[in-house]
Amino acid sequence: MAEKQATFSIIPKIINGGIAGLIGVTCVFPIDLVKTRLQNQQIGPQGEKMYANILDAFQKTFRTEGFFGMYRGAGVNLLLITPEKAIKLAANDFFRYYLSTEGILPVYKQVIAGGLAGLCQLIITTPMELLKIQMQDAGRVKAATEIQSKGQKINIIEKPTATKLALNIIKTDGFFGFYKGTGATALRDVSFSMVYFPLFFALNELGPKRVDSKVDAFKKTYRAEGFLGMYRGSAVNILLITPEKAIKLAANDFFRYNLQTKDKTLPMFRQMLAGGSAGLCQIVITTPMELLKIQMQDAGRVAAQALLVGKTVQKTSATELAIGLFKKHGILGLYKGTGATMLRDVSFSVIYFPLFATLNDLGPRRSKDSNEAVFWCSFLSGCVAGSFAALAVNPFDVVKTRLQALTKAEGERSYTGIGNAFV
Repeated sequence: MAEKQATFSIIPKIINGGIAGLIGVTCVFPIDLVKTRLQNQQIGPQGEKMYANILDAFQKTFRTEGFFGMYRGAGVNLLLITPEKAIKLAANDFFRYYLSTEGILPVYKQVIAGGLAGLCQLIITTPMELLKIQMQDAGRVKAATEIQSKGQKINIIEKPTATKLALNIIKTDGFFGFYKGTGATALRDVSFSMVYFPLFFALNELGPKRVDSKVDAFKKTYRAEGFLGMYRGSAVNILLITPEKAIKLAANDFFRYNLQTKDKTLPMFRQMLAGGSAGLCQIVITTPMELLKIQMQDAGRVAAQALLVGKTVQKTSATELAIGLFKKHGILGLYKGTGATMLRDVSFSVIYFPLFATLNDLGPRRSKDSNEAVFWCSFLSGCVAGSFAALAVNPFDVVKTRLQALTKAEGERSYTGIGNAFV
C-alpha cells in the first residue's frame, strides 16, 4: 500500500525527470552502446564473432572510434531523454495520484500506474531508440563490412548522422517510419515500469525517513519570510565581523611572534597556545555578536511554532534586543553564553591556526626568496584547516546556540549550563 499525495504538481516532476535523464545518459551511454553492438552482431559461417565479450567490445570500439565514438548517437538521446523521462515519471505520479482511494494505493493499482506510465513514454522512446540504435550500430556495420571485403573493392559506407537518418526514414516510410518496432518497445517499457515503480516504492517505504533536512528548512524559511528573511540578523554580523576577525588574526600573529624560541622557531604546542589565545581575545566581540544574531535568526522559527498553538510573538530588532538586555542585566547581559562561546572559539583556533600554517608551509612560494605561499595554496590550506576545525568543534557550537537562544517556543526546554546542554 502507498499513501496518496496531498497535491499533484506536474512541473517539478518534469524538471526532475529531465535532469535525472540527462545525468543517466551521460553516465551509462558507453555501456548502452556496447550492449547494442553485442545484441546486433552476427555470427559468421565458421562461428566467428566480432566481439568476444563486453570488455572486448569496449576495447575494439575505443581503439577504432576513440572516446567520442563511445558516445555515438548520444546527441539523439540527450535531446529526447528529457521529455522521455519527464513523461515517464510525471505519468506514473499522475496515475498513482488518481488511482488512489482514500489515500491508499493497492499493489495492483501501482502496477497499473507503472504500466500506463511505460505506455505513455512510447511516443518519445520508440523514435529515440530507433535513431540511437542506427547511430550506435554504424561503427559495427562498417567494421564488419571491412572484414568481409578482405581487400576486395567495395563501396565505402557513408558516415551517418541522426539528421540524415531521420530525413531518410521520412522519405521512405513517412512519419510512422519512426515508430517501427513499437510493439517490441512497448513490451519492454511497459513490463519494466510495471515491475520497477511498485518495487521502488515498496522498498523505499521500508527505509528510514529523512526529518527536517537543510533543504526543507531552507524552503520553509523562504516561503514564510521571503528572500530578506534569509538574511535575518545579518546586519549584526556585518557590523561586528570586521573587528572580530581583525582581533582574531592580529592576536594570533602577535602571540606567534612573541612565543618564538631564541632560534626563531615555533614548536607545535606554542602554535596551539597562540591560536587558543587568539580565540580567547576574539570573544569580546564574538559573544554579543552571536547572542544578537541567534535571537534574530531564531525569531522566525519561534513565531511559526507559536502560531501552531494559537499564540503570537512580537517582531523585534537587534537594537531593541540589545537595549532590553542592557536595561535588564547591564553590559554583562550581552555576554550570556560566554563559556560556551569560549569553548567553541578557543578550540577552533587551537586547531585551525597551527593546521593552516603547517599546510601552507608545504606549498610552493610566490618567488624563490619569498616566504609567502602562492594564493591557491593558502586558499586550499584555509579550506582544509577550517573544515577540520569546524567539524571538531561543531558539538560546542550546538551547545552555544542553545544556551544563547533567549526566546523559547512552546514546550521547548531551557538549559542551566554547558554540562546540562551537553547531556
